[in-house]
Amino acid sequence: MKKHLFVAVLTILMGKCYAQNPVAENGKLQVIGHQLCNEKGQPFQLTGMSMFALMHLPQCITYDGFKVLKEDWNCNVLRTPIYISNYSNNRNYNQSPDWNNQMIDSIVNWSEKLGVYCIIDWHVNDPVGNPCDPIYDRSDAFFELMSTKYAGKKHVIYELCNEPSGNAVTWDSISTYANRIIPIIRKNDPKSLIIVGTPNWSQKLETVNVSKLKDSKNVMYAFHFYAKSHAVLYSGFVSQIHRIPVFVTEWGTCESSGAGGIDTATSNLFIRAMNRHVSNKDTVYISWCNFSYGDKNESASSLVPNSCDNKLWNNTTTDGDFIKYWLIHKKAPDFTGIENIPHDKDLYQLFPNPASSSIAISTSSANKISISVKDVMGNEVVSAQTFEKNTSLDVSSLSAGNYFVVLKEEGKTEYKMFTKN
Repeated sequence: MKKHLFVAVLTILMGKCYAQNPVAENGKLQVIGHQLCNEKGQPFQLTGMSMFALMHLPQCITYDGFKVLKEDWNCNVLRTPIYISNYSNNRNYNQSPDWNNQMIDSIVNWSEKLGVYCIIDWHVNDPVGNPCDPIYDRSDAFFELMSTKYAGKKHVIYELCNEPSGNAVTWDSISTYANRIIPIIRKNDPKSLIIVGTPNWSQKLETVNVSKLKDSKNVMYAFHFYAKSHAVLYSGFVSQIHRIPVFVTEWGTCESSGAGGIDTATSNLFIRAMNRHVSNKDTVYISWCNFSYGDKNESASSLVPNSCDNKLWNNTTTDGDFIKYWLIHKKAPDFTGIENIPHDKDLYQLFPNPASSSIAISTSSANKISISVKDVMGNEVVSAQTFEKNTSLDVSSLSAGNYFVVLKEEGKTEYKMFTKN
């Protein structure tokens, strides 16, 4: 009896350990039919965040930030976009390959240490969306270098071309490019997972003809959407995910420009389908990365501006609250009050998060603000009070779990999610 009890306890402890290291538990990923699977052939879903870009917000790409995404946000995959020819600064790959390669080395090492998967994204949509264009001539050498350096790394995934676009860019031209790059990777890393972009900013899954690829083993096809702009794509998406292996390597809650209000209703629709969708007795689980874990002053950002410089890796915007809740709980927030929240440039900052006994709240608003706390069912658990500029909220009496701070001023309401330890 004691022996059986010991084995049971050991099994639970080992399970907990493996759960803390997704790569150790699932190994080298593979595609079986149209489903991503782990090394054992079991259906597996990756869910996580896409960084904004190496060249634009390198301060947001750190080991400490990755650690928070893994431990606090429950991410098991992180995506890093490498911009090649955007000349808004000189950190693009064409001008600074060594700087980018060093950053990628750090990212691959950090993610390996944390036990999460890492997508190396060759970001081709700016300023030209054709992966075959001469401006991207470094792609052959890039994937030769990457697949040589990281051959055998179970956690590294290659995304060949982010958001191919333009009238001349069809599945034929994309598959021509893929047939050039895939053999380079396969020569060095025969079993790695590869993701190929699809036409029209990775929206036209219906154009994908797998037979056009000379080697389609362990290959998936990218789909991107932004909820406020692309609700019309939903029906086509849920039909195609039962035909070909799809990976949603980038999606957002807002408009495709990164601006506008966040559409949580459409986001919920897509996320529920990605987390599990059944059609004609066929069940699929679609992996995804939300855009973006950055602090740019736009609706798509999950962090409040200046958070990265101040190392506030949980200083979330309303968008960040929503995504973090989905990543942790694998379901939409039960509090229906956050449906279709207008983005108000996140006037309110809340820290620390997670919190143990109290939360400091600050705002740039000059108005009086009403503040209260509700649980995820919408029940008020801390009564409303008013403040100006700064205040502190006692949450020591709350049980461990997730809550919403409700902030109201002049007819506007914003919700900030926090975790009570």
